[in-house]
Amino acid sequence: MNLRPLKQDDIPQVSRFHSLYIPHSTFARLGIPFLKTLYRSFLGSDYGFVYTCWEGGKMQGFIAGATDSQRLLKSLFLGHLFFLLMISLKALFRRPRLLYPLFQTFHYPRRTDLPQTKAELLFIAVKPESRRKGIGHKLILKSLDELKRRRIDGVKVSVERKNQGTINLLKKMHFSQERKFSFYQRERILFSYRIPE
Repeated sequence: MNLRPLKQDDIPQVSRFHSLYIPHSTFARLGIPFLKTLYRSFLGSDYGFVYTCWEGGKMQGFIAGATDSQRLLKSLFLGHLFFLLMISLKALFRRPRLLYPLFQTFHYPRRTDLPQTKAELLFIAVKPESRRKGIGHKLILKSLDELKRRRIDGVKVSVERKNQGTINLLKKMHFSQERKFSFYQRERILFSYRIPE
């Protein structure tokens, strides 16, 4: 099993992976072109990182995180405003119901606000047939190492309440449950973790 940082050539595969395995996220519902732009922005950002997991030449999972999720998303939108606006309008024209989740996405930072904790694990996905092999655990550990390397002392992550596998993993890794909240009309749980020095 090989864990490595995102490369330019990985972006189409990570975008498809996100679309397949995190289909309820608004970003996935905006389509592959939006996701490609999102992951391209991670490559050039001081605020974000992505690690991928490979086995037998095939991607098995990935994790995306940010040292400051608000700054990362702000730089994404400001850096690609016209393109993202066009993609969003096209998606809204085809699926007008996306308007409410898109609107909610802009309120996400307030729902997950924790004093002193700006870093966040934003997306994690593992192929269903590759779950229960420790890939999620390794991806989270790699992310914690990356945050520690960047001198970040705490991180947060929100998970859908029905995602019991990830919740159990976070608890096993000593993440603390902070609170429950509703997002995209689904109940989520916010966790935090203090990164030891």
